[in-house]
Amino acid sequence: MSKIMQKSALSIMEKPVTGELDAGSGVKLVGTAERVEDDVAMVFKAVDELPEMPYPEHFIQLNSYLHMFDKPEGVIVYFDKEGNEMEFQVPRSNRLMGETKRRARILNTLLKNNVAPTIEPSEKCLECPHNEKCYYTSEDKVKWGFWARGKWRELKPKDSIL
Repeated sequence: MSKIMQKSALSIMEKPVTGELDAGSGVKLVGTAERVEDDVAMVFKAVDELPEMPYPEHFIQLNSYLHMFDKPEGVIVYFDKEGNEMEFQVPRSNRLMGETKRRARILNTLLKNNVAPTIEPSEKCLECPHNEKCYYTSEDKVKWGFWARGKWRELKPKDSIL
């Protein structure tokens, strides 16, 4: 019930706007910002506990919206269960956008070649009871998969079997 109330409270502030951005090599990034105003794009997130810093995935998401809608800055607004809020102003970053586009192209290549991409760690993984199934406990980075080892560079298109 609290999830329904949170979502309805957030929907009052939302005015969703969908956009897309060319990532190169025939890949497009598509997303829907919760709100876009004159000089700012906004993302609203419901969380259990207000963070001290924005989550990296939200930062990347907002930066993509800033480029999609040609805005100089954006705001990530977090709301907890008690109705408290925390806002983070985020400037547009061309460097981060370049990295996001590069990663989108890599993901596209992996999926075209029927290769499952490795899961990347996030803050949520730290508290997950199934963490050890996704990640090695060893500090040996060689075991972390395609992203860390750069094996995605070795992929070649597979021949179609008819």
